[in-house]
Amino acid sequence: MLDMNNLRKEKHEDLCKILDLVLVVVFAVFFILSLFPYYSVAEGDLISSRGYGDGTQLNAKGKPIEVEAKEDDSWSLLGYVGFPYNHSSVEHWQADLYKDNKSTIKKNDENGYKGLVWGTLGMLGVERTVKDKKGNETKEPYQDLAIPGITTKTVSIKQVGAILFLDVFALVGIALLLLKKGIGRALFGIIWGVIGVLAFQFNYLLNMGTTFVKPVMMVLTIVVLVVSVVDFVFYFIDGRSRAAYLRSISAAYA
Repeated sequence: MLDMNNLRKEKHEDLCKILDLVLVVVFAVFFILSLFPYYSVAEGDLISSRGYGDGTQLNAKGKPIEVEAKEDDSWSLLGYVGFPYNHSSVEHWQADLYKDNKSTIKKNDENGYKGLVWGTLGMLGVERTVKDKKGNETKEPYQDLAIPGITTKTVSIKQVGAILFLDVFALVGIALLLLKKGIGRALFGIIWGVIGVLAFQFNYLLNMGTTFVKPVMMVLTIVVLVVSVVDFVFYFIDGRSRAAYLRSISAAYA
């Protein structure tokens, strides 16, 4: 009778274990860095994220977008998530940029581009037919925002949520890698890495980083993605090899 607990060792099994340990270390370092100073600004400095606020980009009126810090401020990622209202520099930056989008947001709402679904469809070029009080139908295209993604006067849960997701699921990833087995852990790393890369590309809070922590965390996110892809491929190859081996054993017993 075949002992399922005593199968032959596959070609990449040891390598997969090494890659799993690498992921554990990278996830742990990523989480620890969330406790280090991520952002620091002095009174009078320009606050910027993704180029908005430092005067290098223009608003809808063609004027440079500049946001000046009214006081000294600094925070770590987890520190900001825990006490967002202690950091007025971010509030001022968000409020100032929202002013440039406010009228456009109101117009889009009046034209029916409200909420996540229609807002997204509008950005993709889908036009909505709107009826006025007299029953007349008109089609108005979605108006692009001067500062993409800034739709609220205060920092939205979408911005904070990205930080929480990456940190919480970094810990979840460590637990999975240490306690579970199989290809699913590599798939988890791929999903985490893809979301992480997108977050560092588009999330305004993550792009506010002014210390060494930001580029290091960005590199770690890419490392997780690359290592997880390689890990997944090797797990998949070994899985196919093991399946073929079991089929041959089953045929021998038949």
